[in-house]
This record gives sequence, structure tokens and C-alpha cells, in this order.
Amino acid sequence: MDDDLFSNIKSIKNEITFNFDSSEDAKIVYDSISIELETSPDYRSIVHISHLISKIILNIESKDLTSYRASINSVVKWINLVMDIRDLVN
Repeated sequence: MDDDLFSNIKSIKNEITFNFDSSEDAKIVYDSISIELETSPDYRSIVHISHLISKIILNIESKDLTSYRASINSVVKWINLVMDIRDLVN
């Protein structure tokens, strides 16, 4: 991969939608990780989360590719953790 391809990136803005099997699952995930996103200080990325029926919508704004990737990785790990805990409880 050409390193120069990403060297001129000034910022990244993206919307990612996660679709769940039920609105209940989406609400559980939203309630669980929205707190994490509000209290996690990150000066290179901002993540806004919203909940719409059986969807979780993330709006990510990052200053660079590394912080963008880290934000996505964190959110995906939190979602997986919440769903794993939900499965254990049920």
C-alpha cells in the first residue's frame, strides 16, 4: 500500500449503522455504550451515538486514520461485550 495515499488526510467523518435483531437488543447496547462514549476523553476522535428502533447509528469524526480505526475498534468491542453479557444473562 502506498503510504502517500493517506498522508494528506486532514480528517475523517463517517456514519456507521449497526442493525440488531430486535429493538430491545439495540436499546440495551445503546444504554450500555452511550455512557462509555460520553465519559471517554479522546482529543482526536468524537463519536456520537443514536438509537433508532433496532439500529444503533454512530457518527465518527476523527483527526486521523489511526484514531478513526481505534474508535471503531472500541465501539465494536463494547457492542460484542454487551451482547455476550446479554447472552449469559438470558
